[in-house]
Amino acid sequence: MNSLVPAEGRIAFRLSVLSGFSIESGADWLTEESCMTLTTARYIRFEGPHPSDPNRKVGVFALANGLGNDGRLSASDHVWWRAANTFGNGAYPDPEAAVPGIYRENPEARAWFKTSAAHLISYTRGYLVLLNKYGQDCAVIRSGDPGRIIYEDDVQVVAVPHGADG
Repeated sequence: MNSLVPAEGRIAFRLSVLSGFSIESGADWLTEESCMTLTTARYIRFEGPHPSDPNRKVGVFALANGLGNDGRLSASDHVWWRAANTFGNGAYPDPEAAVPGIYRENPEARAWFKTSAAHLISYTRGYLVLLNKYGQDCAVIRSGDPGRIIYEDDVQVVAVPHGADG
């Protein structure tokens, strides 16, 4: 059991603690009620400002990787981050591995989780706790239409936002 995930197995922190969340402040994240909200949108994305360009948004894993790769995590958090990444890399497809150059050729493209992939969304909770612990802003965005889909697998899509590709 890692120290970042609450023992009761569900997210116990409040969204009001995480800056930038776009659902009502104070609501429990991934409770039965919020899961019902998730089902009204087909896609969900967790994102925050890029460390060197606040106008550019990057996903939850890139944000956590930035903390880890820059040496900003404590020793125990670094061990958790590496283990979580190892698990995720083995459990979920990497769009860049499936379609090499997808992000280079589509710099505005963003990955979105399918709301039907509850296991992937649940897996993300440890990363959200980690980001919160280190003061990294992260927002949740829901969409029924994230843009022109250029990649899709069982748990996620990569989409170029409408209007971003001319």
